[in-house]
Amino acid sequence: MITLDFFWAIAIYLSFVIALVVGHWIFYNCSRRDPKDIFSAGEYLQQCPYCLYLFFDYAEENLKICPRCRSYAEIQKKGS
Repeated sequence: MITLDFFWAIAIYLSFVIALVVGHWIFYNCSRRDPKDIFSAGEYLQQCPYCLYLFFDYAEENLKICPRCRSYAEIQKKGS
């Protein structure tokens, strides 16, 4: 017969619960995301002209603030 220690039982139970939560999270995120959304995020990608840091900025303002160096940069949208 297989002997199961109390600590092994708790470890197996917690591993199962964590695997279940991570699996549910992956399934939830993959099922609701359209593959085209990954490529459309590039329009929100901005680069600081001073420190060259790349960051996502979803705000509709023309005045952008770099999260790394906190400098202000006016970035024109394409076609404006």
